[in-house]
Amino acid sequence: MRLRQLVVSIFILTTFAFFAHSMYKIITSRSLQDLQAYYFVAQDIRTNSNPYLDNSHTSTWPPLFYPPSAFIFLTPLAFFSSQQSIAVWTMGSLFSLLLSIFLLTRLLYKKFSWIFFCLLACLAFLSFPFKFTLGMGQINLYVFLFSLLAFWLFVRHHPIWSGTFLGVAIALKLFPVIFFLFFLRKKAFLPCVVATFVFFLSHVPMILEYGNQMVIQYYLHHLPLFSLTSTGNAAYYNQSLNSLLIRMHIGSPFLTLIQVVASLLIWGISFFSMKTQMKDLTNKQLVREWSLLSAALLITMGVVWQHYFVFELPAFALLLFEIVKMNMQKKNQCGLMVLGVVAYFLISANIAHPDYHFPFDFLVYSHVLLGSILLFVYLVLLNKKESVTISPIIQKEVE
Repeated sequence: MRLRQLVVSIFILTTFAFFAHSMYKIITSRSLQDLQAYYFVAQDIRTNSNPYLDNSHTSTWPPLFYPPSAFIFLTPLAFFSSQQSIAVWTMGSLFSLLLSIFLLTRLLYKKFSWIFFCLLACLAFLSFPFKFTLGMGQINLYVFLFSLLAFWLFVRHHPIWSGTFLGVAIALKLFPVIFFLFFLRKKAFLPCVVATFVFFLSHVPMILEYGNQMVIQYYLHHLPLFSLTSTGNAAYYNQSLNSLLIRMHIGSPFLTLIQVVASLLIWGISFFSMKTQMKDLTNKQLVREWSLLSAALLITMGVVWQHYFVFELPAFALLLFEIVKMNMQKKNQCGLMVLGVVAYFLISANIAHPDYHFPFDFLVYSHVLLGSILLFVYLVLLNKKESVTISPIIQKEVE
């Protein structure tokens, strides 16, 4: 037992040391691609320029696909220099990640487990989507934290605050609206109403500053344009089902047919796998339902960049929780854990040079999608309650 604890301690310390080095490299970088776009948006807002019309920053990807409501969150960047904004934004993202891990640990354990917290942090630090998010200066970890806070507060019976944080998450990136399904399935309408109100309210500052022009421009022009152009992208970092079908050279109408049928199947399984009653569900089962929606979304969206997969963190937490409790003598349980572990590695891997072509390369270059599908299957199978014994490492701390 002492040897096991020593190995776990060395693993945690080594992972933290390498991650600290990576964080130092990110913070001292001259620019982060996505953060640079956010920084230019903040400068535009500060000078009363419309970010959707400003073409002066041709060296960076234009932030056309973010709603006007997101600009409020980005505006404070204008008060920092470019280098200062990297440090502030990156440390904020790291804080969001660690707070999210803290919340997941509290959800799964009655008595807080620092070992579980550190191990889950290691899983995140070693996973490419999290490193990619931090390295690009992406907003995803903030969006994920607000979404998770909505779930946390709902479990803690604070529906108004739950809806408030969900509304903020939707205001930053529209796709967390899919979590409405979780609340609607539970017949909890108040969080959805509050989230909708907060989402519309978040547009008011931009309307007061620019009139209706910016809002109309985004929702009637940029958003439909993004919806139309989001398909047909076979870039390696796009790990959607659509991209796999394109890599397989499947064209319309079969591509559309396969995607529609697969989406209906996945969303149908997700929706009907969720229970309508809260009182009979443990926190673990609720986390599983929330994770199931995230997995379904990441499989079926038209474009799913690898940094989106930070939303799989609750599923990783469940997997780690089950591994910690696992009874190695139960073959069916071991098989389920192997499925989850393989899914984690497929999602967490990255191919540095995805330029080579070989037989069945479309499967290799869609490894994150395949991992997401396996993780989705794992979450569905996890619905079956199993009796397990507790690992001796944290036996005293498990719920």
